Amino acid sequence: MAHVSKSKRSKRKSMAKSGSASTARKGNARTAVQESVALSRELWLVKSVLNINEEERYERGMGLQDIIYNFTPEMQRLAYNSGFAYGELVANRFPSVSTLERILLAAGFGKVLYYPFETHAIITSKSMHTPLKLGHNAHYFESGLISSFMSTHLHSKIEVAEKHCALNTSNFCQFVASPNENPFSSMLGYEDLNSATRLLHEYSTQRTGGMSEPYYAFSLLPILQEPLLGEAVKLAYLLGKRLGEIEADASKQASLLALYMGLDSKLEIKRRGVKLLVNYPHSLSISGYIDLSSALLRGYLSNVYKSRCIIERKANAKGTYKVKIETES
Repeated sequence: MAHVSKSKRSKRKSMAKSGSASTARKGNARTAVQESVALSRELWLVKSVLNINEEERYERGMGLQDIIYNFTPEMQRLAYNSGFAYGELVANRFPSVSTLERILLAAGFGKVLYYPFETHAIITSKSMHTPLKLGHNAHYFESGLISSFMSTHLHSKIEVAEKHCALNTSNFCQFVASPNENPFSSMLGYEDLNSATRLLHEYSTQRTGGMSEPYYAFSLLPILQEPLLGEAVKLAYLLGKRLGEIEADASKQASLLALYMGLDSKLEIKRRGVKLLVNYPHSLSISGYIDLSSALLRGYLSNVYKSRCIIERKANAKGTYKVKIETES
């Protein structure tokens, strides 16, 4: 064994410590950059949401985020808490109630009616008209958003519960805000792929995802981060596969699915299988969303054509993405 002098050993230890510290600093710097980029995206989306044209009408149906958030009671709780956290990001910078009204307008709730009382407040939207019903109240993310705005505005913790929902048995949505509300009293996820797939099929066919594109991206942000992203991608893939058992006409359904998720697409029929070209707008060119949406499309096409799918993604100079999903011959 080679003899190493004490001075050399201490020098190596010093270098090792220095290397470890340098690696740690680089890791911390990388994390800081990632957090900065994420925050910049969130703030950009918030400003895009608030720049909504008030003359433009959105009628909220059930978006992909609603299907995922309502899969289990645990996901509903996460949606509420995430809505509160992201709402704080907005409320701390733009604290007025009119900001909340603009956000709900972008979310597809239309012009909301706000009724303040001594012990509570009621916020009502009558703009949602959908014949397709989930069977229980659905808007936990928006309940959390409203809660954060009310709490910031009143400098006291205010909870919000959706008491009536257009996706349940009502023809309108109504939220009640007070310190004593229990937002989780009526949680009921459908917890099975069949129900979720039926909703996805009905809503994608009806093209009812009516909300502004930036708001759709904003409300998806909690799903597009780990540790949730990996599970959401698996769920999306399974939903796509199950949808392939219900609707085998990919020439129509693949494009409808893409459109439902806010994406332009073109389907090319090959001698064996298909090639789907998908364009992502700037607000949806988020790595996690590309993973999520392409998993849904990949699951669908792989089941219809009983083939593995190859995915390629490319970004242009403006940062928007094109994705190619192609079945293997």
